[in-house]
Amino acid sequence: MRRSSILLLAAPALAFLGVGCSLLAGVDFDEAHPAYDTSDANVASEASAMDAADAPGRDAAPATSCPSGEKLCNGLCVKPKPENGCGATLCAPCSLPHTAETTCDSRLRCASVRCEEGWGNCDNVASDGCETDLRTDLTDCGVCDRRCSTTAIANADTACTLGVCVNTCKAGFADCATPSAPQVCAALPTWFQDADGDGFGGAATARACAAPQGYVVRGGDCHDGNSNVFPGQPLYFGVPYTTLTNGTSFDYDCNGAESLPPGTLGFTSCPLAPCVGEGYASTLRTGVGLNPYCGSTTYRTCVLTTSCNATTTTPGTTALCH
Repeated sequence: MRRSSILLLAAPALAFLGVGCSLLAGVDFDEAHPAYDTSDANVASEASAMDAADAPGRDAAPATSCPSGEKLCNGLCVKPKPENGCGATLCAPCSLPHTAETTCDSRLRCASVRCEEGWGNCDNVASDGCETDLRTDLTDCGVCDRRCSTTAIANADTACTLGVCVNTCKAGFADCATPSAPQVCAALPTWFQDADGDGFGGAATARACAAPQGYVVRGGDCHDGNSNVFPGQPLYFGVPYTTLTNGTSFDYDCNGAESLPPGTLGFTSCPLAPCVGEGYASTLRTGVGLNPYCGSTTYRTCVLTTSCNATTTTPGTTALCH
């Protein structure tokens, strides 16, 4: 009776085990963990290796050779990648000029994939990195092969500035209509500084589209510190002015020569016949452009007595000049 009971209890258990094994029979455990060889020889070999690793003072030996397609770097077998070098033997990371992203090409060379901002691979050689500064290069301005024309505008300098072709008029030239983006560079007008306010400027000049404060369009003032002295002065004066070189001059009209008003005479001599002549006496002033009669207060007239003589009078007037 007891034996038959045991058999009855064991039957379901055996049936369960049979079903469970049949369910597990199709499962592959190779992807879950490494497969092991359970042969007696392999178990003995692994046990020996474990004993050697556990032995005091013994470390695992670094690799001395690598499989095909890998290389030895710092004792490890690695595939060629930018971070450990693309060459078959070199282990230094890729470092290409101005390159933001690098890869390994088919010849195991470091190659540029993406450039830093503002730089370009304009020679189309990926292995030399990004060699062109797109911000300043006249032949590759902003992008590769965009050339800035250096002859489009006469009297202008051309530059690539922050990736944009920019024309700037040379000194003394400008486009007064659109100075910030010149289409033509014409010679700037010359303005003359008028220090004395007489409408004429002296030696100081400026070139600009419009007259600076204190500058006028007409020059030629031979003394820009005296408002009575300017080109074309119509008035005549009886006293000289002090020149810029501390001399004296009656050249108020800046034509380079002192002159009497029309009809005003300078005395020279009394001829014997006829005894006619008069004019202001010479002041004996000499020099380039000077008139010896300017400023004279002495007047002479030829008078016939026993002979032709000159009489001297002081008429109370002065020989005016400009």
